[in-house]
Amino acid sequence: MNRTDIHAPSTFSPAEYRYLGSLYFGPDADAWENSPELLAAVRNSAFKGNFAAKATCDHCGAHFNYGEAFEHVNGDVIVVGHICANEAFGYDSRREYELARMKKATELSRERGVRATRVARFLEANPGLGAALEVDHPIIADINGKLIKYGDLSHKQVSFVFRLAAEVAQKADRQAERDAEPKIAVIPGRREITATILGTKVQDSQFGIQFKMLVRCTDGQKLWSTIPASVVQTVGNEPVSILRGRTIRFTGTVQVSDRDACFGFVSRPSKASIVETSVAA
Repeated sequence: MNRTDIHAPSTFSPAEYRYLGSLYFGPDADAWENSPELLAAVRNSAFKGNFAAKATCDHCGAHFNYGEAFEHVNGDVIVVGHICANEAFGYDSRREYELARMKKATELSRERGVRATRVARFLEANPGLGAALEVDHPIIADINGKLIKYGDLSHKQVSFVFRLAAEVAQKADRQAERDAEPKIAVIPGRREITATILGTKVQDSQFGIQFKMLVRCTDGQKLWSTIPASVVQTVGNEPVSILRGRTIRFTGTVQVSDRDACFGFVSRPSKASIVETSVAA
């Protein structure tokens, strides 16, 4: 909503205000000795704006901890944040205020232009970085903000961006592969299973360390199971992740997931063996 009152940024005249005093409304404000007379002047003012309604700046509407009270020539007493007090109410006329604003805007524009040139040169010196910085990832977005602010990045930051972008791309590729896979309904019951190990996971549970695996059966069913102890023993001192891509045959009881009819869980796996090497999924 556009304001039309005389204290709004678009209409106020700094020369028409008299400084009354400073106030504090931040943490532990009760322990701060704000002037009772000044608070009474604010409370009794005929003008009821942002500060009276929601304790924000009567000039711009922003929240603040440190504020300044000013009296207008018409008798209104307003409270503004210290930033507005410094940047808007410290001038003798509207002309001085507008001139200062234009100078500041010009300086900021010049600084942005200089930084933009530095950023362009930095991106040119690091091929592929621009595309990597466009990847949707919160950490990449944060690093991109630093590049815009400072004009360059450290070697570690650049390497980190490329690594994160590659991980996002790999995750998207894996998801695309999963989406493209045919959805095969899981058949419950105890049976012999022949499947490719898609991935493994080590879990610390109340029963101790457990080794889990995600497998895809020869008919396409996807199952989650404990890795049989006999198979874990064949790994020796190597991590169970080396089993990824191997074909396993074992007997287990399959239960269909409550959330997905094309995903199941295997209990009581037994009679297991690695039968051959397969292409990793």
